[in-house]
Amino acid sequence: KFGGVSTVGMRYLIRQANAQEDVKEILLIVESGGGTVSGTKELADEIKNSKKKVTAYINDIGASAAYWVASQASMVYANEMAEIGSIGVVAVVEDTSGLYEREGVKVHVVSTGSMKGAFADGAPVTEEMLSDLKEKVDAMNAIFKGAIVAGRSMPADKLDSIADGRTYTAIKAKEHGLIDAIQPIEQVVASLKTSIMIQSRNAQITQRLGQSAKR
Repeated sequence: KFGGVSTVGMRYLIRQANAQEDVKEILLIVESGGGTVSGTKELADEIKNSKKKVTAYINDIGASAAYWVASQASMVYANEMAEIGSIGVVAVVEDTSGLYEREGVKVHVVSTGSMKGAFADGAPVTEEMLSDLKEKVDAMNAIFKGAIVAGRSMPADKLDSIADGRTYTAIKAKEHGLIDAIQPIEQVVASLKTSIMIQSRNAQITQRLGQSAKR
């Protein structure tokens, strides 16, 4: 929302990691209050479909679009003071027609349809425009919530009960099933390294056993 890594850039990095043999797992560090809908689903799908395990770590804040992305990881951790959630979609429009009118300015929108040029600055915001916008917001929210239900293996009715736009403390987020555990980042990294070492050792043993069997 306020800069940092773009969704397109993150997708590229995840694909690079999947293509490199020396990369065993992916750790995604999330520190964002969210952003726009554009690009979020595509990044979330990239994480969900990653060939290599993706672990997400929410550092201080993982809200709205940022939580959507994190929710698609195999495991989601957070630090103790993190804020998590803000599940929902919002659109804000301003009707500045009254302000323009007081200044003696009349805005005329000449278009080919009632919705073409909607929300033009200084023009009245109609109920039709708001109804159309609400329909879009609801549709996007359904996709958002559907991704969380699938990613977190959470019943839809349970998500409905907590998806009112608020953020939760890490403790509450864990109680609601939005994250798996509260741990310092150092502990998560150490656990991932240990897991990778065990997998590597097991793979070596399996390979040796296979070679012995061939002999």
